[in-house]
Amino acid sequence: MYSPEKAIYWYTTETFLYKLLNRAFRTENIELIYAFRYFIIDLCAQIEQRSHNRKTSDILNLYRGQQIPNEEFDKFKKNIGTLISPNGFFSTSRNEKVALMYAGRSLNQMTAVLFKIKVDPKLKSIICGDIEDITAFKGEDEVLFSIGTTFYIDSIEFNSNLNIWIIQLTSTNDGFERVQEYLKVAENEMKDMSPMIYFGSLLLFELGQIDHAEKYFNVLLKTLPSDHPGIASLNTGLGHVYIKRGDYDRALEYYQIAYNIRQETLSILNPHIGASLRNIGNLYRLMGDFDQALIYFRQAMHINERNYSHEHVVTAMTMEEIGLIYQNKNDFEKALHWLEDALEIFKRVFPSQHPQIAECLGRIGHLYQSVKQYDRALKYLHEELEMDELCLPSDHSDVINDFTRIIELYKTMNEYDQGLKFCREKLANYQILLGENHPRFVNTALRMISLLLKKHEFDKALDLCKRVLVIVLNILPFDIHITIECLQYISYIYQMKEDFDDSLEYRVRQLEMEKTIYPLNHPNIGWSLVCIGMIHYEMGQYAVSLERLHEALAIYEGMASKKKDTIKTIQEHIDRVEKRQIMIRKARAWSPVQFKSRKSKLRRSRSQESTPAHSRSRESTPAGSRSSSRSHLASSSDLDLEILKLKLSLTNISAPDMQS
Repeated sequence: MYSPEKAIYWYTTETFLYKLLNRAFRTENIELIYAFRYFIIDLCAQIEQRSHNRKTSDILNLYRGQQIPNEEFDKFKKNIGTLISPNGFFSTSRNEKVALMYAGRSLNQMTAVLFKIKVDPKLKSIICGDIEDITAFKGEDEVLFSIGTTFYIDSIEFNSNLNIWIIQLTSTNDGFERVQEYLKVAENEMKDMSPMIYFGSLLLFELGQIDHAEKYFNVLLKTLPSDHPGIASLNTGLGHVYIKRGDYDRALEYYQIAYNIRQETLSILNPHIGASLRNIGNLYRLMGDFDQALIYFRQAMHINERNYSHEHVVTAMTMEEIGLIYQNKNDFEKALHWLEDALEIFKRVFPSQHPQIAECLGRIGHLYQSVKQYDRALKYLHEELEMDELCLPSDHSDVINDFTRIIELYKTMNEYDQGLKFCREKLANYQILLGENHPRFVNTALRMISLLLKKHEFDKALDLCKRVLVIVLNILPFDIHITIECLQYISYIYQMKEDFDDSLEYRVRQLEMEKTIYPLNHPNIGWSLVCIGMIHYEMGQYAVSLERLHEALAIYEGMASKKKDTIKTIQEHIDRVEKRQIMIRKARAWSPVQFKSRKSKLRRSRSQESTPAHSRSRESTPAGSRSSSRSHLASSSDLDLEILKLKLSLTNISAPDMQS
């Protein structure tokens, strides 16, 4: 029968338990970690007790044999001289031969390594214990480390005699204080949360699982009593979800609910009031109301000063957001000042490789991009990507977004060939390390398609897009967002090739998929209706075109934060279609001679109407392309330039900007 004092015995005896728990930590499977939370607490406590009971303080020489993925081994080689903290519990042996037995031989995708570890038991961060007397596997001289142990990577060398890579590690307290500070910050930020609520935040921010986080928060909202102390945090979590999706109106609803609850239940200087102020301020920044955003952040800074030191993570986060507001207000000097100050604090309170540091580097890169200092911007964006690749899961959305922003910058610089080269390098690397079915491979291919479209290489783009679509349709779980993006690209390509039947077919498929994941008044659905309406316009089906455009207009006019530029664009399209209808009706009323004369004038007016960008698109259409539904009006150029901007400002989908 299980009891807390038998946790180590169960961990080493029950193979299924050992494998499940290690897999949970290795893959950052929060569902499994949460399921095992009580067992993990018992196991940590028993290891700590054995650590205190150790009779000697002599240096320990320990060994661990293991096969690790090639990608992970490459990370080790890039981080010699830095800190490492293994995921989960860490099993070692005093016997080198036992460790070598576990290492085995290197395989195609795996590298066999032997860790040689020097451990100073006197270090306060070292919690490990001999478990030879209670393990089920006798004779292995096993020493088990608790979670959170930190080591330096001293060296990595290949031992030709043993035919194995040797990784030398040394235990250290370095980073221990920073880790403790980080945990205190997290505890302070989450102190009104139960473990259940914190679990949702881990899903959203640490693993980037937006859909799972939303479902989790909603389940808790429905099941917890209305006076539960975590209700405000649940609403905040849902606000974060909708921020990630670009639905700012819904985000504001949830942030405001959380703020109102906290105002009613907490003191005016409580840190959670400050957190709500920062959330709402950030949302106003994203919505373009920068003065209102500054008001909220100044109030938050006042609360920060009463609760935190200057060199505190929350202070740095607030400074970072203020820097972004000044960037939006086109005040480069103030923006750079706030962002660089925030970065320095992050570097002092976090480990050297941390997602928060990476994000701040990226924001400084965007700042330089906004003032057209593209080379500096590129440097910071590459640093952001490299750091996130080292410290985030391989399929994390932030890593994918980092890469996307770099490609968008290459496009802004008109460095299409350089962008394509970077894509090809990454594709080759990912194909070996991750395989074609990995999200990073797929995203890189999609960004490559956007560059091919910029170069008007439509046939190459179409071939690659169809290849990606085949990959996506075979990935489990099915990724509907990537599928939607593929359909969007294919529709655009067929439109550029004047194959409007196929263009319409793929755009309608895209819309039907969007209706399964978005509410019917979502802006993504609105813009898809615009695109469909303008394809019908190209086909001369003006009545249907107007129906779709008016449906789209109703969606955008019904939004709380109305997108004025988009509404103006849709209205211009409607005016254009109505004008064409009037001209057709008049033409039908004329005599054949009048109609022929008018038709000649219309041809000349079309030629004058077409923009250079539109003309270039048509010139690039292959001579043999299908055109069963040729355009009834050449001047849909405004839409041609916008057709795949679709959702950059509305969602995290980055469509290719076709404007030269």
